[in-house]
Amino acid sequence: MTHFTEVSPALLENDDALNKRDWPGADVKARVAHTVVVLALAAAAALLPWPAFAQLPPHAPGTICVTQFFWCWAQPPGPPGYACGCPSQYGFVPGYLG
Repeated sequence: MTHFTEVSPALLENDDALNKRDWPGADVKARVAHTVVVLALAAAAALLPWPAFAQLPPHAPGTICVTQFFWCWAQPPGPPGYACGCPSQYGFVPGYLG
């Protein structure tokens, strides 16, 4: 008599759901392909554009107003670190003199 907890070896060899050759990534080619895809995605993510904080033109201190996403020429210039603002299509954007 066979109990539900017993599994015959013949069932394990013939059952497609338990056959390791059918599992995704079980063979070397699939693992290599998976690794290549993951590395390609990581490289693509590393190349995504980030906010350009350091891309300011040469300027005298206090003549550029720096906001979170862009900069503008300060009108009027002042001491570095003071509050300023840049006009945008959505209104006044606060920043600081740099």
